[in-house]
Amino acid sequence: MERLIDDISKINDYVSVAANFSEENLFPFLDRVQRNEMNKWIGVDQMNVFIDNDSLSDIQQEAIVLAEEAMVNIALGKYVPHATVLFGDDGITISEGEHVKTAEWWQIRDLRNELYDTGYSAIDRLLLFMEENKDEFPNWVSSKVYTIQKELIVSHTSEFNEWCDINNSRRVFLSFAPHLRKTRIRFIDQWLNNETVETIQASENAISQKAKTYLHAAMVSHASAMGLLSGGFIFGDTSIYMKHPDMPWDKSKGLDKENKVAMKQEKELEGDEFLKLLKKHVEDHPDTFHEYNIKTNNLDIDVFGTKSIVSF
Repeated sequence: MERLIDDISKINDYVSVAANFSEENLFPFLDRVQRNEMNKWIGVDQMNVFIDNDSLSDIQQEAIVLAEEAMVNIALGKYVPHATVLFGDDGITISEGEHVKTAEWWQIRDLRNELYDTGYSAIDRLLLFMEENKDEFPNWVSSKVYTIQKELIVSHTSEFNEWCDINNSRRVFLSFAPHLRKTRIRFIDQWLNNETVETIQASENAISQKAKTYLHAAMVSHASAMGLLSGGFIFGDTSIYMKHPDMPWDKSKGLDKENKVAMKQEKELEGDEFLKLLKKHVEDHPDTFHEYNIKTNNLDIDVFGTKSIVSF
């Protein structure tokens, strides 16, 4: 695999490290991030364009900077635990010296969180930047990864955060992606055809923009309700953040089960209300949503009359 970052000295463009840092140790982690994160979100073909870096425009060069910032920070976040231990014939030891000592667990946790948040924020800014300049990134727009991203309907962290406080964390947003997909299948695709969804998403006028507001609010409400009892998140009084499975010593706590169940019901009702507003708005403006038609629902679940959806 060719690397986007093949000159390890670039790390200093994005993160300050000690003079004795063995930068070549970061390469395996950069490779992992490129393979598992960058290829996943912008596609192999677009990554290869960035790697070739042949006569790219200023806009494309700016995208490369964001991609490099993301890769360096996430790779360092993955590297941090390995930096605190040494592997040798004598087993696994902790590196300490006369004038230095290994960071405390909470310092390691905070550093990793900062690196991850910075890196994933850069991915989010990269995706938004590329979306705003789609003509400059045809390999991305024509790729499967772009199609998958758009199918979420709520496809950016900021869009999710507008309706549910996740501290603008892309890690949290990505973890909600399966719930967004299920929400679309259960509550949107059963009655709203793709052409109407595309009209809403295009937001070419105030009418479709209002529909988009209702659609996004309904998606986020139902997706967050699904996530409440999934076990992967910590729900606080006002925001949601990730659990740290690789840091079992982190004792952060959120709402208890009783309050989670109550919030789940509240979120479901909230999503129901937004869906009712969306349906009424779409039907009140046939000139804008002329492709709209109620789908014939042959499934057992009636999206307009279940215990999960307030009857229309």
